[in-house]
Amino acid sequence: MAVYPEQRWRGGRRDEAGMTLRSMAESGEATVGFFAEREGLGGDPLESQLTDLLIDLRHLAAGRGIDFLEALARSERYFRAERDGIPATADPADY
Repeated sequence: MAVYPEQRWRGGRRDEAGMTLRSMAESGEATVGFFAEREGLGGDPLESQLTDLLIDLRHLAAGRGIDFLEALARSERYFRAERDGIPATADPADY
């Protein structure tokens, strides 16, 4: 199960799709777990599994002409919005 500081759960606050921060973290962990199993990395630490997944996603982005760093920056803004309860459509300066 994902480890996330309890104060960040905001009492079960949900996003627009009805997901809680806990369920988002668990979805992320399941994604990394699926990737690690597929790649034979199941015994590696989570940080290593996540790094390998990010490497493959960078290759995917490069192959499709997507700016990975721009996508990463956008994901950071959305992460902060979800974590802090700011609408995802808010001005990026608010993040």
